[in-house]
Amino acid sequence: MQQRSYLLLELTLSIFVLLGILFIPFTFLFGKIQVEITQFVFGELIRITSSYFGATDILHDFSSDSLGLYLLLLILFIVSLILLIWIDLSRISKLNKNKFIYFIRIIATYYLAWILLKYGFDKVFKCQFYLPEPNILFTRVGDLDKDILFWSTMGSSHSYSIFMGLLEIIPGILLLFSKTRNLGVLIAIGVFIQVVAINYSFDISVKLFSSFLLLLSLFLFAPIWSNFWQLLSNPTEKINPSVVQYNFFDSNFKLTRKIKLVFIGIIWIETISPYCKTQNFNDDNFQRPLLHGAYKMDYSLIGNDRIPASENPLKYIFIHRDGYLIFQDQALQMQDYRLEVNPKKQELIIIDYSNKKTFFNYKYSKKTKQLTLDLLPKSSKSTYYFKSIDWRKMPLLQKQFHWTVD
Repeated sequence: MQQRSYLLLELTLSIFVLLGILFIPFTFLFGKIQVEITQFVFGELIRITSSYFGATDILHDFSSDSLGLYLLLLILFIVSLILLIWIDLSRISKLNKNKFIYFIRIIATYYLAWILLKYGFDKVFKCQFYLPEPNILFTRVGDLDKDILFWSTMGSSHSYSIFMGLLEIIPGILLLFSKTRNLGVLIAIGVFIQVVAINYSFDISVKLFSSFLLLLSLFLFAPIWSNFWQLLSNPTEKINPSVVQYNFFDSNFKLTRKIKLVFIGIIWIETISPYCKTQNFNDDNFQRPLLHGAYKMDYSLIGNDRIPASENPLKYIFIHRDGYLIFQDQALQMQDYRLEVNPKKQELIIIDYSNKKTFFNYKYSKKTKQLTLDLLPKSSKSTYYFKSIDWRKMPLLQKQFHWTVD
């Protein structure tokens, strides 16, 4: 009876894991296709369910921690129970059920390796915890949300980002090979416990997805936990093989090997090719957009009046790499606008959240490091002069290390 209950629990978890891998969108090269499939299969059901709970405006890309993803996971769990009942009532042998569970574990192993390698290389190449943007550096620490503060702190250290990336790449590689898989699973559990703790503690919006990955690693650990416990409690006792290995291609070993190599090849292409394509192997040094940076108000000319920096309502402007222009006033409050830059016309267009557009002519002198903005039309006679700030020389971004505190 106990064995039957354990088998049913494993089956339920296996079905849920498989459905999660298939339908929880993961942002990688084929991510858009996965979102479209999930939307096609479950989109209408999620819309009806959300409207029943009184929520009509939800994210349909199933971003982590969105209501749409919560509902998707709930639906996947219900579907798992329905499929479990169908499998249990059908005359499927215990052997075939165990083969099915083992097959799902193989799929989950490669999927988890994929995730670890993807995020690991993102960290090594400094694309996940990127260098803090100038507007963040000029924001008071107390005004930052916990997630932004954590992200910015991590982004300030290149060496620690590499270290964290390697901690994910190593188990990712170990999971790809049967002889090192158990060790890879143990390291992966430690990695995801840390990731989940960070996401929950700093309110980072990947809580659901990281929790699913931790569940996945525990699912892979389940067949070896008894042997692992035996190793800790009585290391001198001989350990029995932990998992029965099923060969799904008994008649063609070469086919099995080719399929494995194809999977590994796809994983490596997905994780490495974006960086090879852009030649971005250290995002700290990657080229930023035109005019990217921080600028301090020097003075402005409004009509015939010259207004010094101390009397000007603006204190700084920041040009963000993702196409935003941010104003900071004397009270250190910030207002952001979408930004379009036309280098040929030397024109800036800022767009507010009501889609109202404001046009400026700009001039930038590399010699004097002065940025000039002329409000258009020129009949308004409003000109603003800013001085570029070398934000990369701020203390947070310096490579400081001390052996002693003397």
